[in-house]
Amino acid sequence: PANATVVQGGTEQLTATVDVSGGAAQTVTWTSSDSSGNVTVDGNGLVSVASNTTPGTYTVTATSTVDNTKSGSATITVTAAPVVNSVTVSPANATVVQGGTEQLTATVDVSGGAAQTVTWSSSDSSGNVTVDGNGMVRVAPNTAPGQYTVTATSTVDSSKSGSATITVTAAPVVNSVTVSPANATV
Repeated sequence: PANATVVQGGTEQLTATVDVSGGAAQTVTWTSSDSSGNVTVDGNGLVSVASNTTPGTYTVTATSTVDNTKSGSATITVTAAPVVNSVTVSPANATVVQGGTEQLTATVDVSGGAAQTVTWSSSDSSGNVTVDGNGMVRVAPNTAPGQYTVTATSTVDSSKSGSATITVTAAPVVNSVTVSPANATV
């Protein structure tokens, strides 16, 4: 295309069409206006934008190998890559009885249009404290009382995550039922 928007770290495929007559070669050489080497173009017109490229406008040019006075160009607008700033899980602490459940919520602070989705995981390798894709924590009745960690990790940036501490407590137990008096005369 004559104009393309590419995010930092992205690529764009350009195509050069050379109008010739008399059997002239239709080949071109590709060049980029970016002297820093962050916006490059290969011999096939594939533009690569480094992740640290300064957002702005760059020009990529295709020049005829037969007549270097004939060229065409495309404007590449580089935009900032989406960024995940933080992931917060609420509640951050929850007490759940054996056999109980707890609904957690992940809040993802983003900029640049990054996806706000997360993957959930539990620190409990036994599989007794589990969490589904919606943040619902389930504690099996036979779970050992103690503390477990449930984590929400950004699907865009796995270095950004938030967690909640789940404290599992023993389920109430009824030891016996006594009726008194045990015997009565009416």
